[in-house]
Amino acid sequence: MQTLDEQIRLSVFAWLAEQRTILGDVLPRILLAQGIQFEGERIPLLGPQGIFKPRYADYPLSITTTPNSPYDDSFAPDGLLVYRYRGTDPQHADNVGLRRAMADSIPLVYFHGLVPSRYLATWPVFIVGDDPKSLTFRVAVDDVSTTARATHDSTIGEGAMARRAYITTVVRQRLHQRSFREIVLQAYRQQCALCRLRHNELLDASHII
Repeated sequence: MQTLDEQIRLSVFAWLAEQRTILGDVLPRILLAQGIQFEGERIPLLGPQGIFKPRYADYPLSITTTPNSPYDDSFAPDGLLVYRYRGTDPQHADNVGLRRAMADSIPLVYFHGLVPSRYLATWPVFIVGDDPKSLTFRVAVDDVSTTARATHDSTIGEGAMARRAYITTVVRQRLHQRSFREIVLQAYRQQCALCRLRHNELLDASHII
């Protein structure tokens, strides 16, 4: 039987998949902050801080890197995301929450701000490493089909880790592609530089030589 936390998490993942079908994989922050309706309650998907746990969840639901973030979130040579602690106290409640999520293999959402108010949503992601000395977590992306069975299963074999490293590398490439597109569209006020077309879904961003 699913816990309330698991029900909320899977409902969020399903809603994100629906929004991605409608709007694409870069979503407006206002929509994410509004979140979903779950059994009559509003569940935001992110908050003002990078590590976000909704009121009814047992674990953090999402981690966020904002545009021009003061935290130097980056990708390590092994392809995994290096995500900074909140603040410098390893025992801060948000950091402890991510540590608990790592111990119990809880899937989260990662929101990466490409430009102000525009976020690439990636899920499921898992906290797979914790380094208090550098005040960082390691984060890996996995295939969405693993979400349900991964919850509360801390047994991750070498094959799963290799899969996660590969998928995370692919997501990193997509992040750079989407970031370039969003920056170009913003610079040209969401319209084609040649014909002034304003339908975002029909616009492409290209390097011009």
